[in-house]
Amino acid sequence: MQLNKISCALAIAGLASAFSPAFAAEGNETQKVEKITITGSNIKATAKETAVPLQVIGRKDIEATGAQTLQQLLTTISTVSSSLNSLNSSSGSFAAGGSGIEMRNLGKASTLVLVNGRRIAPFGLADGAQEMFTNTNAIAVGAIERVEILKFGASAIYGSDAVAGVINIITRKNYQGAEGSLTHRQSTEFSGAKQDNATLTFGLGDYDAKGVESYLSLEYTQNPNYTQADVKSRYPEWHRGVPGNATWDAPSINAYPGNFLVGNSYVAAKGCNPALINKDGQCTFDLLPYTDIVRENKAVSAFSNTHFKLPAGLEGSLELSYSKTKSNYNVAPMTAGSTTSLNTWYNAVERKVMTWAFPKLPANNPYNTYGKDIELRYRYTDNPDFFYQKADADQYRAMFTVNGTFGAFDWESAVGYMASHADKASNTNIHAVGYTNAIVSGTYKFGQVNSDAVLSKMFATRHTIGDSKTAFVDAKVSGQVAELPAGPVMIAAGADFRHESYSMASSDNVIRAELVGIGGLQVDDSRNNAAAFIETDVPVIRGLDANFAVRADKTGSFDTHLSPKIGLRYQPMDTLMFRATLADGFRAPNILESGKGLGRTSFATNTSDPKRCDLSTKLYNYLTAQAKGVVATQDMTDVQTQYNNDCKGGVGNFVKGNPDLQPEVTRSQSLGVVFSPTSRFSVALDYYGIERHDEINTPDIADVLALEGKPQASTIQRIDSTANDARIATIAQKYGFGTPLVYAAGSIGAINQSWGNSGKTKTSGLDLDIKHRFDIAGVGRVRVGLDANYLLSYKTFNTATNNWGADRGGDYLIPRFNATLTGSLTRGVWTNTLIAYHTGGYSQNDLQNPTWCKSKSISEDKCGVGSDTTYDWALSYRGVKNLTVDFMLKNLTNKEAPVDFRGGYSITHWRIAQLGLDYKFF
Repeated sequence: MQLNKISCALAIAGLASAFSPAFAAEGNETQKVEKITITGSNIKATAKETAVPLQVIGRKDIEATGAQTLQQLLTTISTVSSSLNSLNSSSGSFAAGGSGIEMRNLGKASTLVLVNGRRIAPFGLADGAQEMFTNTNAIAVGAIERVEILKFGASAIYGSDAVAGVINIITRKNYQGAEGSLTHRQSTEFSGAKQDNATLTFGLGDYDAKGVESYLSLEYTQNPNYTQADVKSRYPEWHRGVPGNATWDAPSINAYPGNFLVGNSYVAAKGCNPALINKDGQCTFDLLPYTDIVRENKAVSAFSNTHFKLPAGLEGSLELSYSKTKSNYNVAPMTAGSTTSLNTWYNAVERKVMTWAFPKLPANNPYNTYGKDIELRYRYTDNPDFFYQKADADQYRAMFTVNGTFGAFDWESAVGYMASHADKASNTNIHAVGYTNAIVSGTYKFGQVNSDAVLSKMFATRHTIGDSKTAFVDAKVSGQVAELPAGPVMIAAGADFRHESYSMASSDNVIRAELVGIGGLQVDDSRNNAAAFIETDVPVIRGLDANFAVRADKTGSFDTHLSPKIGLRYQPMDTLMFRATLADGFRAPNILESGKGLGRTSFATNTSDPKRCDLSTKLYNYLTAQAKGVVATQDMTDVQTQYNNDCKGGVGNFVKGNPDLQPEVTRSQSLGVVFSPTSRFSVALDYYGIERHDEINTPDIADVLALEGKPQASTIQRIDSTANDARIATIAQKYGFGTPLVYAAGSIGAINQSWGNSGKTKTSGLDLDIKHRFDIAGVGRVRVGLDANYLLSYKTFNTATNNWGADRGGDYLIPRFNATLTGSLTRGVWTNTLIAYHTGGYSQNDLQNPTWCKSKSISEDKCGVGSDTTYDWALSYRGVKNLTVDFMLKNLTNKEAPVDFRGGYSITHWRIAQLGLDYKFF
C-alpha cells in the first residue's frame, strides 16, 4: 500500500511547501464572490467547502490527465471504478457498446450521473439485463467545464439512485470564438493500439451586449481493433499457468476442411493444408486473429447551449446534446461441433427447456466417405465477412431552462426530453431447424463456397434492442427567509416530474427459442415519477451551520419514499472546518426489475448439480487414477464430459419482473475535517459509512438447487434423461459403482425465478483530498494534488447464517487503497506534469471462492495480486499565439501489470505516447 519513492517525494515536497515563504502574496489575488449551485444542494451559495465531501476537477485538471473520453477521466478518481468498458467488454455482454462507472463498489445503478444538475437517459441496454446506467461514451469531453464528484449519497436532493455518490458533469455555459483540437495516442510497443480524437468548438454572440450567445461543440473519437494474434509475443509465460489457459493459444480442431471422428480420434479431411495439420494428424484453425483484445469503436457527439435574455428580466437557455457510438466485434467463422454434447436453453413463451445437438453428417452426403453417419468438426469459411457482431447506440437530450428572481428569491424551471436507443446485432447464431435441415438434406455443400442465402438459413441474425425515453419538468426556488444573529437562514424548495418508458427486447427468433443456446429478454413498461423537496440552511451559532433536507418521491405504483438528510458544518476559525452528515437514500426498482414483459433468460456457469455431481466426481476420479490401458478411452472421454456437465455446467436462469418489489434503502454517514491555512493549500480527510438493505437480486443458484424438492419461490426444470445418461450409468456399473439411479433424473435445464429484496451490504472508508499551489522564485508555479481512498471495511450479509460475512476488503478486485498523486510545474510557456496512479494489491480469493487459489493448486506466495503504481508525464507548450501543444507518456516506465492468475495477463497495460494540438482560430 505504499507509494514508491518518487511519489512520496512529490507528496512531501508539496506538503512541506504549504508553509514555505516562497509563494506569492495572497493579497494580490482578486477573488470574485459569486453565488452558485453546488452539487449536493439546491441552495445557491458562495463557493466554499460543503458539509459533504465534494471533489472538483476543473478544465485544467481534465486536460492534465490527457483523457480523450469521459470514461478515461472518471476512472482516474480514487473512488470510481469501471466493470464495463466498450473498448474491451465482451460481445456477449447485455450492454455491449456502452461504458459505465460505479462508486464505492456498490454497482453502476447506485451511482447517479448528472449533466448540469439533471439526469440524462439511461443507456438503452441494461448491463446484466438489470443495471440501468449512464453511458459515459455519450458525453463529449470537449464540452466539459468541470466535473463535481459528490462522495456521499444524495437522495434527499436528487432522489433515486444517488446512493453511493453523484457525479455532476458541468458543461461550458458560454464560449466565444472558434477552437479546434486534434489528439493522437498510440502504444510505443505496438502501433495497432491507438486512439484518435478531434474536437471543434465555436461560439457567437454576446449576452451582455446583444442579449444572446450560443456555442456548439463537436467531438469525434475512434480506435481500431487489435487481436491476440497481433500481440501474441507479448504474453508472459505465467499467463499459460492461469487455470484453463495451458493451451490458450492452441489452434482449434474446428477447422476447414474439417476433421472426422473416426473411432475415438479425429482425422483430418482431405484437402487440409499440410501446414495446418498438428502432430495428431488433425486439421487446425488459429482463433487468435479473431479474438479481440480491444474492439473497434467510433463515437461522435455534439453539445450546444444557447443563452438568451427574455422579457421581464428573465434568462433562458436551450441545451441540446447528441451522441452516436458504434462498436464492431471481430468474429471467427462458425463451426460444426460435438454431436454428443447437448445444448440446452429456455423457451420463455412456452415455459419449456429446449435441447439440441449438432447433427451427424449423413452417410449419403458426398463429403462423407466413411459409409455411415459421422461427426464432422468443421469451420464455415465460405465468406469470412458473413459473420459479424456489432453494437450501435444513439442518445440525445433537449432541455429548455428559464430562471429569474422574485423579490429576494431566485427561481428556475426546466422542461426537457431525453432518449437512448441501442441495438446489439449478431449473426453468429445457429438456427436449430434451419441448420439441421441444411445438413441432413445436403443443402449445404461441404468443402465448397456456399451462398449467403444458404448460410442465412443456418445462422440467423438476432438483435437486442433497447429504448429508454424520459420527459421531465421541474421547478425550484431558493433564497433568504430570515436573519439570525449568526447569519441568514436560506431555504430551497421545489418539485419535479418525470415520465419514463423503457423497453429492451430480443428479436422474435430468440423469443420463440429458435436459436440454439441463446437466452431471451423482453420487458416493456412505463411509469411516472413525482417528487417534492425542501432544504434549509440554518446558522445555529457563529461558525456552525446546519443543513436539513427532505425529499418525497412517488415512483409508479410503489409507496411514497421519504429521504431525509442532516448536515453540520462547523468552522471555529477561517483555516479549520469540521463537517458531518447523516442521510437516508434509496434506489427504486427499475422497469427491468418490476415491469411488464416475459422477463430475462441468462446462463449461470460453473454450476454444480447436487443430485448428480457427487457420483460424477467419484466416477471421474476413479477412472483418472487407474493405470493406462485399464480404462477404455471412450469411457474416459464420456465420463469427463459428464463430470464437466454435472459439476461445472451452464444452467439457463429465467427471471421475471416483480411488481411487488420494495426499493433498496441506505443509511449513510460522513465525518470530516478540512484544514486550509491559506487560500492555496487545503487538506480534507473524511470518513464515510454506507449500509444498504433490501437489495434487489435473485437467490444464489447454489442455494436454489440445494432446496430442490422443498417449497421455495424458485422452480427447477430438468430435461428428460438422455441416451448419454444411460451410457454413463452403464459405465458406472462396469467399474463397480452399482446401479446408479441419479442419472435417471435428467440434467438441469432451467431455473425460474423472480426478482426479490434480499441481501445487505455495508462499506466504510477514508477519503483524503490535498490541494496546494505555490510559487518558487526563479523556478515557476507548482500545483500538487492528492486524491486517495482507503477502504476500511466491505461486508455482505449471509442470509443462510443470518450474519454479516467476513470483511471483503482486499478480496479479488476490491483493493483497499487507491490514490492519484498529481504534481505540475509551470515556467513561462512550459508546463510539466507528473501523475502517479496507485492501486493496492488484493487476494485472488473472494467470498464466492474463498479457497480459489488452493482449488487451482496455486501456492500461497502467488495467491495475491500485487499493488500497481504507474506514472503519466505530460509536457505542455504555449509559446505560439493561439496554439497549445501537449505531449504525454502514459505509463511512463512501461510497467507490466501485476501477475494475476485468476484474471490472466492484461495486455492493455503498456506505455502510450499521446500528442495533442489545440488552436484558437479567433
